[in-house]
Amino acid sequence: MINTIVPLCYYCKHYRIGVDDGEKRMVTCEAYPNGIPSRILYELGDHRMPFSGDNGIQFEPSVLSRTIDILEWDQMREELFGEYRVGAP
Repeated sequence: MINTIVPLCYYCKHYRIGVDDGEKRMVTCEAYPNGIPSRILYELGDHRMPFSGDNGIQFEPSVLSRTIDILEWDQMREELFGEYRVGAP
């Protein structure tokens, strides 16, 4: 069985997708208007804590997110990757 987990970013009210910079599509948000760092987006980082360059903006659930979605995300991430948090030291 293959486990798939989407980045926490997908549940965030600041998340934007499909921003075209003229050459390619980028995944951005209000914290990272020039592209979400791969450490957060692809390494399943937890951006509920401050991270370098986030302009003081962290994860906030979108209106469409449900609390259960976030709790399930936490559990899946921990089962797959253990205790891992992104955040500026």
